[in-house]
Amino acid sequence: MYYSAYGIRRASERDAEELRHLAALDSRRPVRGRVLIASRRGRILAALSLDDGRAIADPSKPTAPLVAALRTRARGIRAHERAPSLRTRMRAALRST
Repeated sequence: MYYSAYGIRRASERDAEELRHLAALDSRRPVRGRVLIASRRGRILAALSLDDGRAIADPSKPTAPLVAALRTRARGIRAHERAPSLRTRMRAALRST
């Protein structure tokens, strides 16, 4: 599989130029705010804004699975932000059964 060795991480200031380039390739505005990126061999192939959910991706690559993985990771981050304590989440789950 082409994307078997990709990584997902939060973007940093060092990624700003490559994110602008990726947005231009995708004919979209750059993503802003808190951003997750999917990269392979040091190259950013897709990015997703945690703030507004907009995604950009390299149109010359099959990036749909990467964008889906970014969306999944974003859902996990948002869930953690709502209830960061595992103990609290477990208690809530037990109460709802």
